[in-house]
Amino acid sequence: MSFREKSAWIILVMLVLLTALYLLHVFPWTLAPEPSYERFHILGASIIAFVVIVVIAHIVVAIQSPRDAKTPKDERERLIELKSTAVSAYVYAFLSLGSIVTLHAGANQFGLAYLVTLAFGIAEIVNYATRVYLYRRDS
Repeated sequence: MSFREKSAWIILVMLVLLTALYLLHVFPWTLAPEPSYERFHILGASIIAFVVIVVIAHIVVAIQSPRDAKTPKDERERLIELKSTAVSAYVYAFLSLGSIVTLHAGANQFGLAYLVTLAFGIAEIVNYATRVYLYRRDS
């Protein structure tokens, strides 16, 4: 398994965990939530934890195979990155624009912000899941 595939796995697992945390503790499950500093702080702390864990995991993987970590991207890896980004862009556009429809169902600006944030998380999960799939398919 290449360094970039390991990187995609690390980020995918952490994104799934972060999105699960978002759904369980931050997402209000109502279209018109009241502003909450507690939710904002939980989201901020989880993003900081995400960054710290991903950086540490990448350092560990880079120490295990330093030569593989330093190799530049080849054409196959660039193509995988472009394909996965294209798929996730459609997912993000569909979900974020679809969340605007909730304004007609009584959502306020905070509900819309929560839904757009959730759309971004889902799109990034799709991005890295597609990368992992394409790395596995091509190997």
